[in-house]
Amino acid sequence: NGHALITGVGDPIIVTYEPSSETALAFVFEGSQRAMVKSLKVADDRMVAPGNRAVWNSKTGKLVEGEGTDLSVVPTMSAYWFAWLTFYPHTELIK
Repeated sequence: NGHALITGVGDPIIVTYEPSSETALAFVFEGSQRAMVKSLKVADDRMVAPGNRAVWNSKTGKLVEGEGTDLSVVPTMSAYWFAWLTFYPHTELIK
């Protein structure tokens, strides 16, 4: 399992990746949840913010423990890089 945190472009977004199914999912942390991403831990099917003990399901974004709200889903898609670049030639790569 892998994950990436995207910041600096509005509300922070967490992207999780499941290699066995080649599935990427993304969720946005809005409002008061923004501060939680700094301490976020992602493991198995859970995203945990230890500071406030909030736990979300990493496949649905639903809050399963603690205080907070469900996370909003960000639409994602998988594509081969060369195919993406053909359709979106002005894409900027974020490292």
